[in-house]
Amino acid sequence: MKEKRGYTLVEILIVIAIISILSAIAIPNFSRYREIYVTKGEMQKIVSFINLAKSASLKYNDQIGLIFPAGNGITVTMFIDSNRNNALDNGETVLNRLVLDSNLTHQTNNPVYIGIPPTGIIVGSNTTLTFKYGNQTRRIVVSGYGRIRVEK
Repeated sequence: MKEKRGYTLVEILIVIAIISILSAIAIPNFSRYREIYVTKGEMQKIVSFINLAKSASLKYNDQIGLIFPAGNGITVTMFIDSNRNNALDNGETVLNRLVLDSNLTHQTNNPVYIGIPPTGIIVGSNTTLTFKYGNQTRRIVVSGYGRIRVEK
């Protein structure tokens, strides 16, 4: 008698069942990790953009304004706020725009303005920006001395 090699149908079905069970456990974890990493990446982009605005205030020797709009589909605008009225007016130069992930939500009812004087040092009261992506919520705090930190 010749010896036959191969797997039986029962063995193949058992392997498929094990793979299915492991996938059902792993997939929700992957989506949670994706939320964590996207949120961290977007927060780092915002911190870098604020630091870029601080450098721009020194370069142009003028007040730089940042406007963080409320809601989804956030596009942060950096502009020279030459009349220092905390708003983007006609004739003021837009230096840069930062487009964030469309699923990231700025948790506020009104746009938030951050003004950076020509010294590059943000002075004044603390500003807190709260963002949400999926189940992840992060805050960016700009202290009265210009220190920027990301909090959970």
